[in-house]
Amino acid sequence: MQPKNSFGLFLVVLFFLNLKGKFLKSMKKLHKIILAVSSLAATASISAVAASCGGTKSQFGFDQKYDGKIKLAAGFSANGPQGTALNAIVEKYNDWIQANNKAAEGYLPVDIEWLAGGYNTNTLTTKLTSKDNATFWNLITNYPAAASAILQNRMGLPVSDEEYSQFGIAKSFGGVNDTIAGNTAKQKIVVPMSRSSEMIAVAKPLLGKLLDAVIKKGFPKADQNNTLVTKYVGFYNATENAAEKKAIDAKWGNESQTVTKEQLSKYITFPIDDSIFDSYEKLINFAIAAKMLFPTDSNNYVIGFDSLPNAINIMSASISGGDVTKGYITPNPEKLTTGGWDYSKFLNDPSSNEYKTFKKITELVLKGIENKAVWIGGAGAYGSSNLVNYQLAMSMGSTAGFSHTYIKDGEVSYTYNNTNDVIDKNGIFKITVKDGDTSKLFGLWKASVDKTDNYVAPGQVNNRKYTYEIDPTLANQIKGFKDHYVVSSLVAETIPGDATHVNLKTGNNGATKQKVEIESVELNGAFKKSVRGAQDDIKFYILKSTNLITKKTLGAQPGSVNFSDADWIGVPSQYSSEDPKHAVFEQGPSLIGIHANEQEDKATKLFIGWIMKEQLPSINISGKEFTNVTPLDAFNLYGGYISPTEAFFKHQVTDPEITKLTLGNQVAYKAFKKTVENPEWIVASDVASTNSDPLRQAITSAGKSAMSDAAAGTVKSFNDFLAAIKRVFTA
Repeated sequence: MQPKNSFGLFLVVLFFLNLKGKFLKSMKKLHKIILAVSSLAATASISAVAASCGGTKSQFGFDQKYDGKIKLAAGFSANGPQGTALNAIVEKYNDWIQANNKAAEGYLPVDIEWLAGGYNTNTLTTKLTSKDNATFWNLITNYPAAASAILQNRMGLPVSDEEYSQFGIAKSFGGVNDTIAGNTAKQKIVVPMSRSSEMIAVAKPLLGKLLDAVIKKGFPKADQNNTLVTKYVGFYNATENAAEKKAIDAKWGNESQTVTKEQLSKYITFPIDDSIFDSYEKLINFAIAAKMLFPTDSNNYVIGFDSLPNAINIMSASISGGDVTKGYITPNPEKLTTGGWDYSKFLNDPSSNEYKTFKKITELVLKGIENKAVWIGGAGAYGSSNLVNYQLAMSMGSTAGFSHTYIKDGEVSYTYNNTNDVIDKNGIFKITVKDGDTSKLFGLWKASVDKTDNYVAPGQVNNRKYTYEIDPTLANQIKGFKDHYVVSSLVAETIPGDATHVNLKTGNNGATKQKVEIESVELNGAFKKSVRGAQDDIKFYILKSTNLITKKTLGAQPGSVNFSDADWIGVPSQYSSEDPKHAVFEQGPSLIGIHANEQEDKATKLFIGWIMKEQLPSINISGKEFTNVTPLDAFNLYGGYISPTEAFFKHQVTDPEITKLTLGNQVAYKAFKKTVENPEWIVASDVASTNSDPLRQAITSAGKSAMSDAAAGTVKSFNDFLAAIKRVFTA
């Protein structure tokens, strides 16, 4: 079939513009219009050819073969809280279909496919580009950015506006589809499922020490709005906490006697009250002043960012007042390749508002980094690992990571014997071998779910709850290294030209490197599934010596942040107190429909509706009973998320449904509730496009590089920061 001629369309457009008096002012503009119209016409022609010359006759990219079931792809760990909850809900649904003869109404049973890469979209992209019509899915739990890739391939399966409105999604979260790259029609491709936010985990006595020192330098505590300041200073100075105070003083030393009030006044221009925690401007400036008073150990930081991109997004939203045209990434219909979002101006156009906004935000963070007050994490590094050892006073991270922000009784630490330096426990485990099937290894990081810090090969741990398939040949090899430690690339660096050694990162923030010998076994990423936030390229190495590392059991001894030593509060909601809005970062998986065929599309929508609306008299998830709940709420209550529905936010913060949440999720609930009830509060999130994740990685890498350079005495400018981003990210 021949494509239609596009020149006639161009003439019509040109004639219309001339009728309106909008004459072309230059050949440059004429060239742009010709290119744009030709491109649109060509796209339409290509679509028409594809539709009529094979593939599909519908508006979709391709059809899938009917197999009589709904395939749900999930990036959760099958044996973790979310996977356990999803399994129970799907089982309940399948039983419900059979018991009520719902197949006659178009309902189909659901199968879950567990994705090894978590929220990684590589498998999704492969299936889309290869037009997999046999093993592709009908539904995926992922972030909205995944919907952009699905839409690019014309495989999105939207629910109707009417049906979407019946899901009861709170207004704060209901607009998620409006900003998905390529979703110009604002179809309801994404159904919000679960949400978490950001919090500050506080080491109360350490922050109390820093506040106390600033106050004693001549910056008095305010008479009002001082609840948190009073609590933290009081905790540090309490008689019953004398041993903890002594341990902290040993790590941080005494305050500098050479730093004057005048020097601190450059940063402390506000009352010492709880408003310090409301804006990044105040918090970072306070952190700089506090670090100036305790400069002795350059590896001790005041505040840590697990996700610098999240903080940037919060500040951008508060500065712009939630107006997407005034942030650092703005809509631009001419940017067809990025789904209508402009990722170029904030990097390349100094005269643009996007560039100025990004610079304003980034320079504040860089100031904190330069003064060694701000620590940058991400890419598998979490501030909680430093917080629990009093190397951070405050750690900003996900509310879902609550359990990692304090030391539990029986928790362990690892030290390098030659120097007695600590090694990050999220990057190390010991091989313990038992008899039995060698095709599986069992166990998890101690830091992840607090069950066991060892891998045992093979055998059972908690009825195989923590089972990970592994190649039998490799399992047999590993079995021969009983009592050896395995380290990941989070704590070990390869040495160019030396395949028999790695540099083991020890001490505060891994600042000290120790050359250690490794076995020749190629583990590569064999244990990736067990590592919290692991990157695709993570590697593992077996240490040759069994005498390099000592494992210590921790408890309530001074020098570690135990539950009673910690507090959890919201992250700042503004760049500065002058911003027009307060912003709360939202993150978490959604249900995203994928086209298959007429019968399965109908069944997929019915399943989504059941999850969102069905009232279950009861459901048991791994021994925990939930009554009178929707499947969505049951999933989130067990899985550790907040339900983004109007009904859920009708609860008061003192209701049992809320008080039984983790303290981290209670922080998220209180913050989100403000966005639901108060128009001055809004949600902030990533732009839902395929560019979002690469940009996040680039910003994280640039931030970590700036921190490393600052530790070595080199200050990175905003231009240096931009250059670091542009080296790995192309708009």
